[in-house]
Amino acid sequence: MRIGLGAEVVGSGGDAVGRLSGLVFERESRRVAGFLVQYGDGVPREVFIRPGQAGRVERDRVALTLSGEEFAALPDARQHLYVESGQDLEAEVAAAEAEGDLPDTPDPDERPRPTAIPGVALLPQMMTPIEVERDAFAPGQVALEEGLRVLDTEGAEIGQLGGFVLNDAAQLEGITIRGKDDAVIGSDQLERLDEGANELTLTVEAAAALAVGPPDTTAP
Repeated sequence: MRIGLGAEVVGSGGDAVGRLSGLVFERESRRVAGFLVQYGDGVPREVFIRPGQAGRVERDRVALTLSGEEFAALPDARQHLYVESGQDLEAEVAAAEAEGDLPDTPDPDERPRPTAIPGVALLPQMMTPIEVERDAFAPGQVALEEGLRVLDTEGAEIGQLGGFVLNDAAQLEGITIRGKDDAVIGSDQLERLDEGANELTLTVEAAAALAVGPPDTTAP
């Protein structure tokens, strides 16, 4: 089964609530752990949908078991939290990185405030709070997201992620490249994922196959 990035996501009532922006899977088993869905005008939000919340998955459409209201109430897939001056940094970071539901601390409303005055040394009470990012999925789970650059072993860009191929056991079987949907890159051909840079390096064999292209089946 194939799923395309940008697929329409609808609530249990059939109304569109967002679009598919990524897939989360278990690094070791390749089993699908959930989906990332982006929605909203202006500055969009992105939420994490667990497999049980996706009732039906098709190439261009994902139907949820959640109502529009339940969907909108989901927490952000990633929260940017802040540790204020005077708080216990190690305790706050540990709370942010703990397993389970997203914590109340660090407080998401403790936004950085620009307080530095040019030419004046920063005092402790003037320090910008430290930012901590916490995502909604568990350790050992990784995300393939919209905008992911697919590279060969030399670092040259082949293209960008276009979609996913899943097997009947709900495991990631491969990916497709935007504009090259006929070419499926197997999960065993994914050499290295750099989540910070949003880059995926293929094996030499996979990169070479994409460079050559599919065989010509029209020749006699």
